[in-house]
Amino acid sequence: MTNKPGSAEDQTVLDVEVKEKATGTFSVGLGYSSVDKLIAQGSVSQDNFLGRGLKLKVSGSLGGSSTTYSLGITDPYFLDTNWTLGFEVYKSEREYDDYDDNRIGGAIRAGHPITRNSKLYLTYRYEEKEVIITDSTVTSPIILDSEGESSLSSVTAEWIRKNTDDYQDPSRGGITKVSLEYAGLGGTDNFFKSVASHRHFFPLFWGTVFTIHGEVGYVVKTSDESVPLGEKFFLGGINSYADLKPVKLARPILPIIPNISVVKKWVTLTLNTYFPLPRNWDLRAFYFTTQVMHGGRAKATSQICVILLEQVSVG
Repeated sequence: MTNKPGSAEDQTVLDVEVKEKATGTFSVGLGYSSVDKLIAQGSVSQDNFLGRGLKLKVSGSLGGSSTTYSLGITDPYFLDTNWTLGFEVYKSEREYDDYDDNRIGGAIRAGHPITRNSKLYLTYRYEEKEVIITDSTVTSPIILDSEGESSLSSVTAEWIRKNTDDYQDPSRGGITKVSLEYAGLGGTDNFFKSVASHRHFFPLFWGTVFTIHGEVGYVVKTSDESVPLGEKFFLGGINSYADLKPVKLARPILPIIPNISVVKKWVTLTLNTYFPLPRNWDLRAFYFTTQVMHGGRAKATSQICVILLEQVSVG
């Protein structure tokens, strides 16, 4: 900032040089999971897309038995209001022991603040799905009945509360989420699913951050048809790897608890540790355990994942 004489003795002209900070981020990751073995991930985000304050994110993940791609654009202040409006398109291919699950879809999401730290979102999601049986010896009627093409049309209400010290990279505080999803607005799938979760961050030594994440879920059919195979709760958890795109879901509970139509209850606990490294690198270690319950019976599993990530600011 520099001063220049003004048009009068009691006036001055201030010249201020402003340098815009980088609004884009590029990250890559390579890791190992006890379930999916080698994992590769990458994403590109831009917080000022087209110079209009839009948020763009393109991401992809590749594992030993899964591939996921997604592209999303969000306007955090739609028409200069407090409304958030965005959309996402995605494609995923996952291989299980007995079948493959392929899906392509999109979602439209709108949100509005409820309090200073909380927001309510409403999301419409549509998917085209296909289940391909790869093991000719499969006898489970649930898997056999799921073979072929299906479609999902659902609406989800989600409440999110963030009380952290940093929005992008928190080291203390917590994030709470509660969601209710109803599927049956057209399409072939019919169910009602509720999920509640909380993630808490604890700062440790040398910039290390420890997090604990707990989640519970419940799903039930809303028609004569059973809950779709891909919407049941899986051992390992839907959100494995701590908010990163899931590159592999563990084998479902179906072969462990046979002849059931709905896996209704699900509880998962994840322990994560972030180790900051030089030159924008992070080492992230995850341990998570999941318990699925049905009819008084329960089954639990534990998994370990280690991912090395590099994040670079661009733009």
